[in-house]
Amino acid sequence: MKNISPALQSFLLDNSEFGRADLIAIDLPNGTTLNVLSGNNTDITYLGTTYYCSRLGAWQRGAFKNSASFQITAGSMQLTAYIPESVSYPGTTTPLMQTVNAGMFNAAKVTIQTLYWPVPGPPSGGFSMGTMMLNVGQIGDVKPAGRSKVIFEIYDLTYLLNRPFPPFQIQSSCRHTLFDEGCTLLVSNFISTNVPLDTASTTLYLNLNAAARANSTVYASGAIINVSGVLYRCTTAGTSAGSAPTFNADRAALTTDGSVVWTSMNNAYPLGYVMFTSGQNSGLKASVKVQVNNSGVVQLQLIKPLPFPVSVGDNVQLVPGCDKTIPTCQNVYNNLIHFGGMPFVPNPEIAQ
Repeated sequence: MKNISPALQSFLLDNSEFGRADLIAIDLPNGTTLNVLSGNNTDITYLGTTYYCSRLGAWQRGAFKNSASFQITAGSMQLTAYIPESVSYPGTTTPLMQTVNAGMFNAAKVTIQTLYWPVPGPPSGGFSMGTMMLNVGQIGDVKPAGRSKVIFEIYDLTYLLNRPFPPFQIQSSCRHTLFDEGCTLLVSNFISTNVPLDTASTTLYLNLNAAARANSTVYASGAIINVSGVLYRCTTAGTSAGSAPTFNADRAALTTDGSVVWTSMNNAYPLGYVMFTSGQNSGLKASVKVQVNNSGVVQLQLIKPLPFPVSVGDNVQLVPGCDKTIPTCQNVYNNLIHFGGMPFVPNPEIAQ
């Protein structure tokens, strides 16, 4: 059952003819919201937000069905978009269709509400009767159907309840994701401050322009320095010594430098991610596959290319990864009490 305002309910009961359009808001992972329109050939502004009929391509929703039963089931609907190559992602020169193919819309939240008005309308003074909320869901499947056509499968949020039982499998590696509620560690204690990108960075390979260590310098917690191609993160803020200490490059090893304590981040970022804080990719996270010392410059290879170009000086914050093993949990993160794996359970083939 849909909840609508008494004014809209009265209007629908008293009128057999009316205008109607679907207002569609797509909340993307980088914080951008695309507001598009289905069912009307002119833009509509509702509650201060403009929904575009053609600026971001032509959008059309499919049928949506409601059912009531004692079993939890997730409804779905299709959202079809016709996006010419000339349509760019807002604020960039990158084709919108290219960002779709790069996975930008995966798991995006979609809100669809239906707006009604008296014919021949819509009234220039606005829409005072309110809307009917049709669906709030998440993009589950993205099906490209040509160079300019894509079909999104929208699942309502009850599908999140369709979890397997038992909720986890017996496995040797940790079942938790680093920094989730099972791991209990806080990402704020491990994320770096901004690190700018260096020259020759691409959408797949990021060269980090991390600063060199300096004498008698104040460093904040999370600051990153580069010492001979190895990254170190400040884990105790303070002032560096008047001369450089001997740095221990072993992963997670500590180096005292005046009142500053540095932690080695040597090969720490594979299985972690970078988060862009400036540039065209601002707000996006990208998973790291490989970390290498490239002639003294630390280079991160991403799992897949970014949807937008990168530029020298774009800032990223670095978040380390975890291989979900006992040595890493104990020696790197000192968090063995929350290890979620069962490495000592025998395999079914040898269990008696």
